[in-house]
Amino acid sequence: MLPIKTYTVRIAAGARKTVRVRGSFLLIDDNNIATNPIVSIGDSSEGGELAPGQSVQIGSEQGFQKIQFENPSGSPMILKIKTSTEMLTDNRAIFTGTVAVKDVSSTIVSPAALLLNVGNGYQNTIAGNVDRKKLIIQNQGVNPFWWGTSYATIDPATLRGKKVNPGGEDEINTTAAVFFESIADASVTLIELTD
Repeated sequence: MLPIKTYTVRIAAGARKTVRVRGSFLLIDDNNIATNPIVSIGDSSEGGELAPGQSVQIGSEQGFQKIQFENPSGSPMILKIKTSTEMLTDNRAIFTGTVAVKDVSSTIVSPAALLLNVGNGYQNTIAGNVDRKKLIIQNQGVNPFWWGTSYATIDPATLRGKKVNPGGEDEINTTAAVFFESIADASVTLIELTD
């Protein structure tokens, strides 16, 4: 196995240059101008454009002994190339086009836990919020609780409403008020995501 070899290749405007190197893989690492070189490998008369970050593998066991570079531009070209008998990869991404980015920043609000106990009749509410994107509720207590969109939709005695067991959680996508009820002491931890 040969190590990766790095070379600098200088090509005059509109000129061709042959570089005698051994390898099975060629990677164009850098180019000082925007125009890509036309690359022919070995004795091939056919070439192709190769951009920085792109690599070529020669399938034969002998690999290549020379590479020919053509500079189709009107400016001098300076290339940094790498060759090896092992695979060469490049992790840079090459994209063209337009990417639209939407600001998705949110504010996380974690108010104090809501307690459901004898003092409040085992009921509590979190107010509605028009800016709320999501409400995450967690049961940090030892007893289950139920939630709904009104007290009329919750009844722990008849198991009406959405039950959250101890250690459990739920995600609620609503801007409306959310109501909670239990039949024993319970604690509702809230995480509210807003715009």
